Amino acid sequence: MHIDKSAIAFEAALLDEALVHHTPCGDGHMVWHQWGEGPPLIVLHGGSGSWRHWALNIRFLAQYYTLYVGDLPGLGDSADPPIPFSVDDFPGSVDHLAEITCVGIERLLPLGSSFKILGFSFGSITGGYVAARMQDRTEHLALVGPASLGLPWGGLKGHRKSPKYAKNETELKEFHRHNLHLVMFGDSANIDDLALHLQIQCVTRARLRSHRISGTDTLLQALNRLEMPFSALWGAEDIYSLPNIESRSVLMRKIRPGADCRIIDGAGHWVMYEAADEFNATILEQLGGTELDKADKAVS
Repeated sequence: MHIDKSAIAFEAALLDEALVHHTPCGDGHMVWHQWGEGPPLIVLHGGSGSWRHWALNIRFLAQYYTLYVGDLPGLGDSADPPIPFSVDDFPGSVDHLAEITCVGIERLLPLGSSFKILGFSFGSITGGYVAARMQDRTEHLALVGPASLGLPWGGLKGHRKSPKYAKNETELKEFHRHNLHLVMFGDSANIDDLALHLQIQCVTRARLRSHRISGTDTLLQALNRLEMPFSALWGAEDIYSLPNIESRSVLMRKIRPGADCRIIDGAGHWVMYEAADEFNATILEQLGGTELDKADKAVS
């Protein structure tokens, strides 16, 4: 399939800048990419994804944090989890992924050190279970596009197209573009060659299927157990939270009074890609990175 060479070069440059770590996962490893310097930030991608979900955010956030961006078990370059992911027990299955992720964090970070978690979509759910397992070390949980809150949603406005049925390269590209518009983007005009390339790289590596989790209360179960601060951020056109995103904010603040919940106009589920600049500035505020910046300037 023909892809703009600049998209391939962008991905390759990010990989060249990263340190790669391997931690235990079943018969293989969970793969982590590390960028930046500063306090540790554990970063978890969404369903059918990989570290590439954060491609437009890595260099910005790496100015403030040491990013440990994990490929979740069964996704990206990580091995499958030893216990198969089951749609009949989402909380148990997600907690198993969280357990593997926690083992990785224990290997990557100094003993007893604290950290923050940034999770997108399925990664926000897994991040919630990681935070529940590591309450004493998690300073903040930042949720991006969180669903699975036990609230109704309107469903997809169409059907995904399976790339395996594409008859040629042109049709394959259109299938991926269709799926990105259906699930990830608020405005199809924002789907560029890089987004298509990243989508293809993610989907072709994905083995774990988690789509049905959105309509459950799996994340809610974890949030009700948390003691640390958490925040939430959605794109206003996030299909998994429509027709009423504000109800999500209300629920978050009911669980954690004063929780910082924000919505970025015009963006869909993949808000950190579609509205990267606004997302980067907003998530930095939610994580407290602006205070880090002020402290650095004061010292200098």
